Amino acid sequence: MARYAIRDPLIGIPFTGFVLFFFSRINWHGMGLGSLAFVGFVALWMLFGGLIFVLSPLISAWSARKTIYAITDRRLLIIHKFPLERTHSYAPALINNLKTVERVNGEGDIIFRKETKPTEVEKGFLSVSVEFGSTTEIGFFGISEVRKVEAAIQRLVRGDGLERPSPSHST
Repeated sequence: MARYAIRDPLIGIPFTGFVLFFFSRINWHGMGLGSLAFVGFVALWMLFGGLIFVLSPLISAWSARKTIYAITDRRLLIIHKFPLERTHSYAPALINNLKTVERVNGEGDIIFRKETKPTEVEKGFLSVSVEFGSTTEIGFFGISEVRKVEAAIQRLVRGDGLERPSPSHST
């Protein structure tokens, strides 16, 4: 997940530098208490926002370590333990776009769902114009033996279920 957030510091570093430069140029001594409180509050929030961008690869890596992927005989599960514990469940009917990216070491990513969120653009008297904006890819990221996991997901989608050991009978 940190690999996907690697470009965020390219935004965060200049933004944080600009915030620090801008607020270092302010004459803090000539301000009244209300203005000082407002500018200080805005400065802290802008600095916090810039630092989130700068640290996003580390935050993503830590979040990924707190994420569990599971395949059952009925659905795919993504269990997040950070920042809040939550579980996302995807039945075979919700798997709409299976795409696998394998890297040289056998690790890779499996995208199994794409969700496009509509963004309302213009409301007319009798019509609504809608533009489809952000697309979110949902899947298992940074997993080892990606082809085995892909095969298990394909069996789930086909309805074959997961491989189960045959029951042994004793007499």
